[in-house]
Amino acid sequence: MLTAVSKKTEAKHLASFLNGNESFLLFDFETTGLKADADYPIQLALAKVNSKNLEIEFTKNWLIKPPVSLPPKITEITGITDEMLADKPSEDEVFSEIFEIFGESPIVCGQNVKFDIGFLEALYKRQGKSLVIKDSLDSLLIAKEQLKKGEEVENHKLQTLVEYFYPEAELDYHDASADIAATLMVIKAFKERLLTDGKTTSVKTESLIKAVPKEIWGFCPSKDNNFNPKEFIMFKLEGFNTCVYYDLAQERWGSKDKNLIASLDVEYIVRKALEMEGLVSFLDLKEKYKKH
Repeated sequence: MLTAVSKKTEAKHLASFLNGNESFLLFDFETTGLKADADYPIQLALAKVNSKNLEIEFTKNWLIKPPVSLPPKITEITGITDEMLADKPSEDEVFSEIFEIFGESPIVCGQNVKFDIGFLEALYKRQGKSLVIKDSLDSLLIAKEQLKKGEEVENHKLQTLVEYFYPEAELDYHDASADIAATLMVIKAFKERLLTDGKTTSVKTESLIKAVPKEIWGFCPSKDNNFNPKEFIMFKLEGFNTCVYYDLAQERWGSKDKNLIASLDVEYIVRKALEMEGLVSFLDLKEKYKKH
């Protein structure tokens, strides 16, 4: 049982939230602007998360074509362009799938989740559906309560929080799928903070995501600037749309989604991969997929 170490509202809410029996939806919108009643979603990413162990049950990511052109500032922030959205479905076309996951009374979580709830409510309203949020957890409100601005952190932005708890992490931001991975990292860190009597420590391996590889293959796409072969071991993980890889030349892990790789327990992935392949050591796995 997780017990809050603070009498403060958000710490108690976090403890209650993580002691719940229901999974929650961690989600994030990228939008054409800041006004839910006037702007539109262009990306929605979500992860269904087990509240007990904070393991991801499944993820989903939609790019959505809005009925308006993107302001240049939005493209600058998100990297999403009108051309990228030209052949994507409209919100009318994807809403049935969104509704199937969220339903009418979801339990949700996010960084500044009030913003995202506003856009979700507006989307439901345009589709003639009602939405009543059963419960919500906001990592921003927890941060404002637990970390003193100007003393412990410069501000309570998502990037600042990740850098505070995971100083060696190199992450991308303002992409919905990346932001939900970063938010989960922050929630894990605050859980750890509760368990350590309010003290900030380096995040333990137990708090990282233990993902199981579904497919493993070798990949040699090209050569580097010195004409040395680039070789990777690719891992398709259960419940994730993005692959992770091990760079045999650089001897490091990577992914297109830097937030994802920083939140994964790669030692666990290796153990499961060795079981799949019937091998004894990571060296055996590297030798198997090394082509040169």
